[in-house]
Amino acid sequence: MKYIAYFKMKPKDIDTVLTKYNKEILAERKKYPNRYPKPLSPNYAFSIAEGFRLYEGTEEQLANLAKRWMPEIQMKYVGIFESVDLFEGLASA
Repeated sequence: MKYIAYFKMKPKDIDTVLTKYNKEILAERKKYPNRYPKPLSPNYAFSIAEGFRLYEGTEEQLANLAKRWMPEIQMKYVGIFESVDLFEGLASA
């Protein structure tokens, strides 16, 4: 399933987040490619410490990602689907 992953962090944690991503998470993604959901977009920002990214994956992969970023980043996921799927479902009802 596809998700919008909203993220929020404290501006003071940005250096920690960048270090964690570059030194740890990229290496984990290479070693365990199925541990985390697949990114479908770049990160988009509302501010320096808030934004979203699109992912495709399982609930377990999303939970792994949220746990891995804790405590620096808080994540919230919203499931999404193509509107064509909705209209097809309504047409067949």
